[in-house]
Amino acid sequence: MKIVVLPGLDGTGRLIPKLQDALYGGHSVTVFSYPHHLFRYEDILEWILPRLPREDYILVAESFSGPVAVLVGAQNPLGLKGIVFIATFARKPRKLPAFHANLIEILRSSLRS
Repeated sequence: MKIVVLPGLDGTGRLIPKLQDALYGGHSVTVFSYPHHLFRYEDILEWILPRLPREDYILVAESFSGPVAVLVGAQNPLGLKGIVFIATFARKPRKLPAFHANLIEILRSSLRS
């Protein structure tokens, strides 16, 4: 089975060598490196789609690439058999309102007492 790895925030896939080593055992593994000028998920999606294999493959999305994998899956490309999400999210994380940080500090202080 072919395995296609989408990289984390660094955009290169170089931060997951142990995963790559484990995947190579009996599988054809392709690790994408995103062009440096692509920042938006939609732009990365346009870049990825024509580069995906035409035969059966599994997509592995690490960290930053989770939302990209969701977008790829929504396109239902030929050959995609599954998506594996690793330490990722399906949408951009939301920032907590500033007052939540104060509540956390108050809780932490009260627990120390």
